[in-house]
Amino acid sequence: MILTGDNFALAMRTGLVSLVILGVQLLFTYVPAMNRLFHTAPIGAESWLRILGVAAVVFLIVELEKWLRYGRGRGEPALPEKTHLPL
Repeated sequence: MILTGDNFALAMRTGLVSLVILGVQLLFTYVPAMNRLFHTAPIGAESWLRILGVAAVVFLIVELEKWLRYGRGRGEPALPEKTHLPL
């Protein structure tokens, strides 16, 4: 998908909002005054490595599931659609 016009503007706004939210979260986590006010503590490097590791594994599992479900790029489902039994 090529971003042009309205799609580009929406993508830029979404990216900017995401960066602002990330910045606020970092303030809550690492600014001492915020730590005292909200009873939080900074996250150490070892914890960040664990967080990133779990996030990477979850990302890969979701992408594998999408690859299996949506036909491995051929446009046809690889898995049969779920059928619901009448109650």
